[in-house]
Amino acid sequence: MSKERGAEAHSLQEATEIIAEETGQSVEEIEKGAEEFSIAPPEAAEFIDED
Repeated sequence: MSKERGAEAHSLQEATEIIAEETGQSVEEIEKGAEEFSIAPPEAAEFIDED
Protein backbone atom coordinates (compact mmCIF):
# COMPACT_ATOMS: atom_id res chain seq x y z
CA MET A 1 0.00 0.00 0.00
CA SER A 2 1.27 3.41 -0.81
CA LYS A 3 0.14 4.93 2.47
CA GLU A 4 0.35 3.52 5.96
CA ARG A 5 -3.08 2.80 7.39
CA GLY A 6 -3.74 2.05 11.03
CA ALA A 7 -5.79 -0.85 12.28
CA GLU A 8 -9.11 0.93 11.85
CA ALA A 9 -12.54 -0.60 11.47
CA HIS A 10 -14.08 0.19 8.11
CA SER A 11 -17.47 -0.42 6.62
CA LEU A 12 -17.60 -2.73 3.61
CA GLN A 13 -18.03 0.30 1.34
CA GLU A 14 -15.05 2.09 2.91
CA ALA A 15 -12.90 -1.02 2.62
CA THR A 16 -13.91 -1.42 -1.03
CA GLU A 17 -13.01 2.20 -1.74
CA ILE A 18 -9.62 1.79 -0.04
CA ILE A 19 -8.85 -1.34 -2.05
CA ALA A 20 -9.91 0.38 -5.27
CA GLU A 21 -7.75 3.40 -4.50
CA GLU A 22 -4.70 1.31 -3.63
CA THR A 23 -4.99 -1.06 -6.60
CA GLY A 24 -6.02 1.44 -9.24
CA GLN A 25 -9.20 -0.51 -9.98
CA SER A 26 -12.70 0.90 -9.90
CA VAL A 27 -15.10 0.18 -7.06
CA GLU A 28 -17.24 -1.72 -9.56
CA GLU A 29 -14.28 -3.96 -10.53
CA ILE A 30 -13.59 -4.72 -6.86
CA GLU A 31 -17.25 -5.53 -6.18
CA LYS A 32 -17.50 -7.75 -9.28
CA GLY A 33 -14.35 -9.62 -8.26
CA ALA A 34 -15.70 -10.09 -4.73
CA GLU A 35 -18.90 -11.63 -6.08
CA GLU A 36 -16.82 -14.42 -7.63
CA PHE A 37 -15.80 -15.65 -4.16
CA SER A 38 -18.14 -17.66 -2.00
CA ILE A 39 -16.95 -16.94 1.53
CA ALA A 40 -18.97 -18.07 4.52
CA PRO A 41 -19.30 -15.68 7.44
CA PRO A 42 -17.01 -16.44 10.42
CA GLU A 43 -19.89 -17.69 12.57
CA ALA A 44 -20.59 -20.39 9.97
CA ALA A 45 -16.98 -21.63 9.96
CA GLU A 46 -16.18 -25.15 11.12
CA PHE A 47 -13.77 -25.33 14.06
CA ILE A 48 -11.01 -27.91 13.69
CA ASP A 49 -8.83 -28.66 16.72
CA GLU A 50 -5.44 -29.78 15.41
CA ASP A 51 -3.83 -30.24 18.83
